[in-house]
Amino acid sequence: MARARLPKDISSRLVRYMNAAHIATFVGLSNTYTSNNLFGPLNRQKMLLVDKELDRINSIGMETGSSAALELLTWVMMEVEDALSAELLDCRHACQFRDHVMQMKESILTVFDYKDHPIPFFYIHFLCLLSIIYLPLYSINAAFSLGTAHDSSWPKDLYTAFVVLLQAIFVIGLRVLGQKFADPFGSDLEDLSVMHYCNNTWKLSKRILLSPRPSPDPKTEAKLMVCDRESVGEAW
Repeated sequence: MARARLPKDISSRLVRYMNAAHIATFVGLSNTYTSNNLFGPLNRQKMLLVDKELDRINSIGMETGSSAALELLTWVMMEVEDALSAELLDCRHACQFRDHVMQMKESILTVFDYKDHPIPFFYIHFLCLLSIIYLPLYSINAAFSLGTAHDSSWPKDLYTAFVVLLQAIFVIGLRVLGQKFADPFGSDLEDLSVMHYCNNTWKLSKRILLSPRPSPDPKTEAKLMVCDRESVGEAW
């Protein structure tokens, strides 16, 4: 919409601010992504913010929450209002711009709400209780059930050891799996591909912004309209 309705300088500024807000969202969600190793390199590579704009965002602090991303979206809203005042946009298209910006704002706040939502106290401590108390007691009980001296046999010992190992893998695996899911923005292989999201979003928006519109020859276009077309019959 910015490419089709606004001058190139304003549409470019909107795309820069929106991409910067998208990248700033992931800063501070975990210890993996910071302003130094994520936003800084991408800003230099993609040239998203000029020095004065970057100084303003750094003064807010990207690691402290969603304030920096929301500040960038505020700049987008101000650009839309300026374009509306300059009659570069009508009210209908300005409302569409505002709706898209508000949708992105809600998505950003949802991400931070998810981050701030802790794992329920009962779940994590119940799993820790199982790991600390249940697994040792189960192992001791399995050992006593094997018997001693002539009552024991190596197939029974092997089977019981295998069951105890499976119990330990199951219980401890649940706890580790919950800890992994609690931080989806880390550096593990199963975590979300933050770098792919940022790079791909910037690439697609840049392609849209630089999309050329071919201007066909009017004579050729008129020929295409009347030639090689299926007849619809005579006028009624």
